[in-house]
Amino acid sequence: MPCRDYDDDSQRIKELYEKVSDLTRMLCATCQYVEDKNLSLPDFETSKWWKAHKAADLRAKAAVAKAEKDHQTKLAAYKKLSPEEREALGVKYPRRDEL
Repeated sequence: MPCRDYDDDSQRIKELYEKVSDLTRMLCATCQYVEDKNLSLPDFETSKWWKAHKAADLRAKAAVAKAEKDHQTKLAAYKKLSPEEREALGVKYPRRDEL
């Protein structure tokens, strides 16, 4: 039998995840401020993290923009169909939460 703590760790994991998210937001804001003031980041690790974080933000923003464009395209196509065509094709109104 493996030795471990059998307490439910899910709440602690959630708290730690929220703390990491908060710290990430703070570090992001600090790095953005430093960059806006044309100052240097304190070390290579921080610079490396900041470069990767900015790239991830760009990818996320591009994904959101693509999802919005796709939604608008689906909505425009949906509006072109008559109620009978929608029913025959089984097409439902495109919802944003399905993006």
